[in-house]
Amino acid sequence: MMASHSDTSERQTYSLCIIGAGALGSRHLQAMAKLHFANICVVDPSPAALATAEQRWVEVVDPSQNSFATFTADLPTHISCYDLVVIATSAMPRLKVMQDLLEKCTVKALILEKVLFTQLSEYSTATALLTQYAVPAWVNCTRRTFRSYKELKAMLPVGMPLHVRVAGGEWGLGCNAIHFIDLVSYLSDDQIMSVDTKGLDPGSIPSKRQGYVEFGGSVDVYFKNGSQLELVSSKGKHRHLIELRVGEHQFLIDEVKKQLLYCLADDTVWRTVAFHLPPTSGSMTAVYQSILQHRHCDLPDFHQSSQQHKQIIAALSKHLGGDFASNGICPIT
Repeated sequence: MMASHSDTSERQTYSLCIIGAGALGSRHLQAMAKLHFANICVVDPSPAALATAEQRWVEVVDPSQNSFATFTADLPTHISCYDLVVIATSAMPRLKVMQDLLEKCTVKALILEKVLFTQLSEYSTATALLTQYAVPAWVNCTRRTFRSYKELKAMLPVGMPLHVRVAGGEWGLGCNAIHFIDLVSYLSDDQIMSVDTKGLDPGSIPSKRQGYVEFGGSVDVYFKNGSQLELVSSKGKHRHLIELRVGEHQFLIDEVKKQLLYCLADDTVWRTVAFHLPPTSGSMTAVYQSILQHRHCDLPDFHQSSQQHKQIIAALSKHLGGDFASNGICPIT
């Protein structure tokens, strides 16, 4: 077990845990480092992942905040209750990790990384677990928490369907589709209805993460009140852009260049404004604080996100065919 300390002379207020210390988990840790009086346990079976997480903790922790971080391969047996747990593993082991956690500890709040689970049957199991242990849970689809997207929503006419196109080169359509499904749901106050995968390239392509797959081509997502989302991933290094149209209003978002271009119905001029998307290490602290202090946050809750996940998992598993389709499995993370 490795430990990294700041001044712990004051009583620590919150007991926190991050399970999965990879790229995302270690960024969650950097966001938690900005909390005051936090006792954080970081769990990962990989010594290399723990070492990286500890280094990232050291880079940002402020001793005056009276926080403490412990890095361990297994969930500690001496801690029986956590105020907040983040499960930042990959998708395949997530349900087992969640089940083990809830059986061993009292968890007052839970944040799950996406993609939630790779198998449709796991969603009902997870729902039953959260109900059994009375744990409020949210899913880390963060765009709806960003100020720039909140300001964009305020510019949109209420009640009109959105037409959104997300396109780019090899941008991980499978693993990232849920982010944009949730974004359109947020911007339009609408719920997902169906997913059409006829535009996908045949089969799948290997993901950068071993054991998972990705997809090329296009997917169309339809929402109950008429909004539509088109997701396009093409071969090559093409610019990643988000086009949004509602009535006569037009918007073009370049998240890489951090720009929003827009032309409203009563205008003939395209205008450009800054469009800031903070990293996990910079955006999640406020989310944790909201959960810890108010038992609420701007992330989608588990039920809402689960409905979105099930639609995309079902559609992609059918596209894969064979045992994937018959078992409702799509290995994306």
